[in-house]
Amino acid sequence: FKEIEEQSGFLKQLEKGVIQQKIAETAEKEQQLFDSGTITLVGINRFEHKDEIMKDQLELYPFLKKNPRKTLFPPIIPRRLAEKVEQERLDNE
Repeated sequence: FKEIEEQSGFLKQLEKGVIQQKIAETAEKEQQLFDSGTITLVGINRFEHKDEIMKDQLELYPFLKKNPRKTLFPPIIPRRLAEKVEQERLDNE
């Protein structure tokens, strides 16, 4: 937080895209840890039920809006670590 405040504050950093970039970098690192198996999600990459049918129970992109609005700066869109694994599993059902 001190670094953000020293560089003109949160809103200015958000407008410049600095906050979004830092979040994207952290998310990418976390995704790599998940993909490598370092991060465990029970039921997804550990103790999964291979015979369970997911098609009727899963919304793959719950955070993406159907009608996006124009914004002053790029929004921060939440993502699921398991999206790729869930899509692969659905493709094989």
